[in-house]
Amino acid sequence: MVDIRPIRIPGRWSDGRALDVHTVRSTYVGDDEFGHPRFETQRSAMGELLYRLKYKGDRSVVAAIAEAATAFVRSWQPPLEMVVTVPRLDDAVRRRLSRIVEKRLPVLIGDANGADKVVQWYLRDCAFDRVEAYAADASPRNNLGGWPVRVIRPPGTRRGFEYYAAKDRALSSLLEGLDRSNAERLRASAAAEGLETPLSRGRRH
Repeated sequence: MVDIRPIRIPGRWSDGRALDVHTVRSTYVGDDEFGHPRFETQRSAMGELLYRLKYKGDRSVVAAIAEAATAFVRSWQPPLEMVVTVPRLDDAVRRRLSRIVEKRLPVLIGDANGADKVVQWYLRDCAFDRVEAYAADASPRNNLGGWPVRVIRPPGTRRGFEYYAAKDRALSSLLEGLDRSNAERLRASAAAEGLETPLSRGRRH
């Protein structure tokens, strides 16, 4: 059975455990030909199995993970009342994120539970550093990679829909501006080369 070193997870619950840490060590080994930093990552035995399952699609490790988890839960014997599933990334989304990480494109992300948090998990596990988290205050709900935080102050102090909506609107507005800027660059590049794009063709109607 795979070697594990269970650890306690602090939080707003009576008791929480993880089978092991995911990453033991991540060492900077220099920059690549594009000037991007490269790291040599050492994972725990369980971390390596999870990495192979999540990012390589290697389902042959599932049995070993399940065996280790089952043995630990039997020895721990927590009072179980329900089982809560953890959100997972769609395969298509994972492939797109993988390309973003590979090309080292900048990522702007919110701090909400749910989709934001799941994507943050992925980027953190990839040791990806080109991320900026958007939050309504200086203490984001989720910033799993310890990335820089852009604070968008809400109009009031009462937490609720409007409290977080101001941040969402600011992030959406920024992304729409980037989309327009990219579209203009595409049109300019196509015009310089005497080509047509769907956008330039649409303008003629």
